[in-house]
Amino acid sequence: MDGTLRYNELRKLMPTVTERTLSLQLKKLEEDKIMSVKCIQKNLL
Repeated sequence: MDGTLRYNELRKLMPTVTERTLSLQLKKLEEDKIMSVKCIQKNLL
């Protein structure tokens, strides 16, 4: 899978994976430099 996905997009692609498991796996992938995480702040105003 290539490209940029938001956390909720990943959750929808893997409905059987728990939120905790997904979060832990994403942290591990980031630690191993396999992927990078970019936090985007939305302006709610």
